[in-house]
Amino acid sequence: MMIVVFIVVIIGGLGSIEGTLLGAIIVGLTANYIGYLAPKLALASNMILMMAILMWRPSGCARR
Repeated sequence: MMIVVFIVVIIGGLGSIEGTLLGAIIVGLTANYIGYLAPKLALASNMILMMAILMWRPSGCARR
């Protein structure tokens, strides 16, 4: 569970409540959708999502 929390905080941006909420929604929806389609890839999909967002916006989803 701590891995998922870490991914949510990194995706949302450190120090941003709104970004963390957005990150939690994105991670939750992605994990459930991928978990339904391919259960073995659920955790890996969150890590791939985190890498993609960090490559796109290194500071996370927060708007500053």
